Amino acid sequence: MQKNEEKKTLFTGPKYVVVLCLFFILLTLAIVAVGLTLEMAHRFLIVFPGIVLLLILGGLMVFSIQTAVLDGEGVLFRFCWFRLAFVRWEDLRAVERDDVTVADIAGFEIKKDFIVLRTIPRQTPRRGGINRKDPPWVIKTTPKNVAAVREYAEKYAKNAEIFLW
Repeated sequence: MQKNEEKKTLFTGPKYVVVLCLFFILLTLAIVAVGLTLEMAHRFLIVFPGIVLLLILGGLMVFSIQTAVLDGEGVLFRFCWFRLAFVRWEDLRAVERDDVTVADIAGFEIKKDFIVLRTIPRQTPRRGGINRKDPPWVIKTTPKNVAAVREYAEKYAKNAEIFLW
């Protein structure tokens, strides 16, 4: 990597997950606040589950805020301050756009367009658009993200087929 090579940080997931989590956290906080005004016997039935739900929603929100840091060596996937995975450019075999199932509601799949980084051609991305330690990894498709991934992939991923239209 060149010393003056700039790192680019991209958000990998859709922002609506964070917005939904914030909405439900605020709703739960309102319910807990109302529960605190009730008499003691009923207070426990509302406040305790509310606090548990707040912890679960907070964890979900934190885990859904994932980033990809691109540099000359590879792509570092993180959530919060934890390192999730690191993939070297030379290990990639395909960098392409693909429809990834983000939800399955009443038998109907909801798909979104993602940039998929594969170490083996045609690896199937996991449902939900959330990255884990194992490949393939996904980055949400925005003009900024596509331009950044295309720039770095064309420059450093010599072994990969690049299909970012």
